[in-house]
Amino acid sequence: MVISQVSTGPPLDDSRIRSLIEELLDTRSLDGRRVLAIIPDHSRSGPTGTFFRLISETLGRRAKQLDFLIALGTHAPMPDEKIAELLQMSTADRLAKFTKIGVHNHR
Repeated sequence: MVISQVSTGPPLDDSRIRSLIEELLDTRSLDGRRVLAIIPDHSRSGPTGTFFRLISETLGRRAKQLDFLIALGTHAPMPDEKIAELLQMSTADRLAKFTKIGVHNHR
């Protein structure tokens, strides 16, 4: 299922993106399941950090396990510092807020 939101004005804010994510998740039975989300690496531009945070906050409390796999293609694995930068996540956030969320380089 695809949900889209066209905006000819300013970019969508976090509240609207969160509601779209929740709308999509409500159509899937993911409660108590293991979920793997595939995300782009540093070579693709976009709000990856925003989507990581909002998906983690909405799906993380419902899924048994939530992991993100970084699609590297032919690029080298990303070190932890670059992953944190890509996902706009501080070390404190990683150790507290996202401790149960797995983030993996595709090998």
